[in-house]
Amino acid sequence: MITMNRTIFFLDIAINLDLGALKFQQEGSSGNPVFLGIFVALLLAIAVVSGYLYYTRRKRLRKKALLREHARLRLLLSEANLGQAEKELLETLVESEDPTEVVPLLSMRTLFETKVGNFCSKHPDHPAVKRVPKLRQRLGYGFSNPRNPFTSTRMLAPGMKMQCVITHPKRSVRYVTTLLGLGEETFFIRPPTAKGKPVSLSAFPSLNFKVSRENDAEYEFSAKLLGQTGDGIKAVRMEHTSSIHKLLYRDAPRIPVDLPLQFFVIKQEIAAEKRHRVFRRDESQYSMDGRTRDVSLSGLSIIAEQGDHKPVEGDLIVFRLPEAQIKDDLVAEIIDVVALSPKSTQIHLRLSGLKELNRLKLSKFLQIHEERMHGGTQRASSAQ
Repeated sequence: MITMNRTIFFLDIAINLDLGALKFQQEGSSGNPVFLGIFVALLLAIAVVSGYLYYTRRKRLRKKALLREHARLRLLLSEANLGQAEKELLETLVESEDPTEVVPLLSMRTLFETKVGNFCSKHPDHPAVKRVPKLRQRLGYGFSNPRNPFTSTRMLAPGMKMQCVITHPKRSVRYVTTLLGLGEETFFIRPPTAKGKPVSLSAFPSLNFKVSRENDAEYEFSAKLLGQTGDGIKAVRMEHTSSIHKLLYRDAPRIPVDLPLQFFVIKQEIAAEKRHRVFRRDESQYSMDGRTRDVSLSGLSIIAEQGDHKPVEGDLIVFRLPEAQIKDDLVAEIIDVVALSPKSTQIHLRLSGLKELNRLKLSKFLQIHEERMHGGTQRASSAQ
């Protein structure tokens, strides 16, 4: 009796062979087909059983893995506050109900955009295409999330404020517009008004835009104008673009602006106790009078009169800038203090928590001042 241990299809099989039973007699029985058939049949039976056990084991493992992926998908959907409708939409986009295909879309923005692009190119008229922009925002893949690089205007959300520049041969026109709605191919904006009526922009081939993101940067892009609706507000239909340029706030040009202002100071130890980010003038410990020297989208430089109190780095300054049509209190942090004389101090400020609409108004205010400055320079040179 000989015992053999063999591993077949990852299963340990013990085979006991009785050589006496299988030993062929030398005289006349060495080529007996009966014994040979029994041996082959035994090997085939072992292979079939081993294969069956291997297949069923693999099937159980796949089923367990699938159940784990389903549970993971439910957890991720719950954490993202997404329901059955969003789950079915994701399954439609990947054209599969397999959770291993759906789960990566909840954490990988680039994969999501790739799947959306493939689906829209194959099924441009599918009802699911109209629901993609809202799903993109729900997944946190929109422009408002600073962790996402701004790579396409499809990331914008309805209701956003943008600065629009209409290039005209005589004079460029700037105005703050609102994103009214968008799909995967186009987006709609509000046109400017003249005497209370919307202006037709159909004669212009393209429009330029600027949009900023807090604590990130300002972005500019140009989009092709496709048309304008005929009724109501005459919404302007624009084509999406991925050609976007990033402008860092630290590179924002400083525009000389001379304005008398009153500045309210909140000491940094008091500001640290406040958990909210919105500070008002009535929370200040003292105020001081001064004038602005230059202003940019990132901050400003002021000359303040030296009083009994001396501001230091880290203190907050609250002030108003009605000349820019900004009604809210603006907040800036002192980043540098330079004594010019016993009675005056130069203070460098960095704007903090500037709302998007106020940033657009400030940008327009600075552009007007810059145009006036350049216009005055040109008139002076021509007079000479």
